[in-house]
Amino acid sequence: MDADLAWQEWKRWLSQAVSAGREAGLGSRELVDYAERVGDFLARHVDPANPQQRVLKELWSVADQGEQRAIASALVKLVGQAGDVGGGYQRDRGRGFTLS
Repeated sequence: MDADLAWQEWKRWLSQAVSAGREAGLGSRELVDYAERVGDFLARHVDPANPQQRVLKELWSVADQGEQRAIASALVKLVGQAGDVGGGYQRDRGRGFTLS
């Protein structure tokens, strides 16, 4: 399978999961919470299927908890269809970024 096609299919699957979560009434923070849990599971137990997923796994493995939350939020936002999915990030004086 072409790596780009596999990446597009993975994003489509993630988009469907985000949409299902929204339909079930999950808010932005809850979606990001679930995305973090999925990210942890995938990083520990699943071999990446394409170069893009390998980059995500490597980023996840070196990121601290706040950075992992930012990655999860960005992925939810990437595949979300409406503007507020994943929440926004604001600079928090000297402590990095926080979910707003």
